[in-house]
Amino acid sequence: MTVASVAHVVAGAIVAIAYAATDAAFVDGQGTFPFAVGYVGPTIALVLIWARNYVLGAPLYVAATVSTGRFALYFLFVHADPANPFAVGGSA
Repeated sequence: MTVASVAHVVAGAIVAIAYAATDAAFVDGQGTFPFAVGYVGPTIALVLIWARNYVLGAPLYVAATVSTGRFALYFLFVHADPANPFAVGGSA
């Protein structure tokens, strides 16, 4: 296994454990996108790269990684969501 594939599996496991350990809930299909594009897409891309199909694997890996990064940044820092630390209100 390559370093990228090990990092991908470990990061996916961390996200799955964190999601299972909390009562966080995705709404409106928010969970479908990270799973499909953020986990399945790079997995397929890494398999293609491992099989030396760089023409399809490399662009798929870059596209999946960039789109997942944009999704995560939006929901963690822009969208009024419980995961956004700047959107949390209340008094201490």
